[in-house]
Order: sequence, then C-alpha cells, then structure tokens
Amino acid sequence: SRNLQIGDGSGNSVLAIVASTTGLSQIGLGDSDDDNRMQIIADHNQELFSIQTGGGTALNGSKDRLVIKGSGEVGIGTTSPTYKLSVAGGIEAGGKVTYSKSYSSLNTTGNAWNNLAP
Repeated sequence: SRNLQIGDGSGNSVLAIVASTTGLSQIGLGDSDDDNRMQIIADHNQELFSIQTGGGTALNGSKDRLVIKGSGEVGIGTTSPTYKLSVAGGIEAGGKVTYSKSYSSLNTTGNAWNNLAP
C-alpha cells in the first residue's frame, strides 16, 4: 500500500494521499469524527476528477458535487456530464447570460424573456 499521511498517525490525518489498486487516488479532508469529510478523487479507470462533500464514498453520484471528465466536460450534481457544463438540478444566474447558439431548444421559466428572437 502506498499511503502518505501527515498528522498524528492515528488515522485522523490532516492530509491523506492514497493510491490504491482500484485506480483511485484521493485526498481526504476531515476531522477526528470523519477523516474523509471532503475528498478530492482522481479515478484513473473512468478518467474522472471529483470533489465530494459529506463523507467519503466511491464515485457514484451520491456525494460527488463537481466532476470533470478527462475529455473536458464538467458536471455539477452528476458523474456523467454530456456537455461542456451539465448541471443536475436548477441553476441561478445573476447578471447577464449570453447564448451564442440557436435558441431553438432553450426553455425558460419565470420572467427571463417573453419572446426569444432567433
């Protein structure tokens, strides 16, 4: 096992870098109650980089908050982004939002625009 721990040696490390045989490299951030409260994970098999919160787990979407695929797609709330930015759930944008492509598939709610000109 190739583990590097900085801390008191009791498993309650300030920084833990772990390379395991499953193809995961991770940095766990936590405290004495949970040494993996937050994690930064590189999954070499899936070519994913993930930031997790709420306790450590494998890459499965339950704790993954931000995922970056090796091909550059970014997912928020999803481990399978299919666009440059894929968001599972609603978003809020304050300020100006610029669309540089056709509006044919744009759906809006609220009072964003009454009519969209192509």
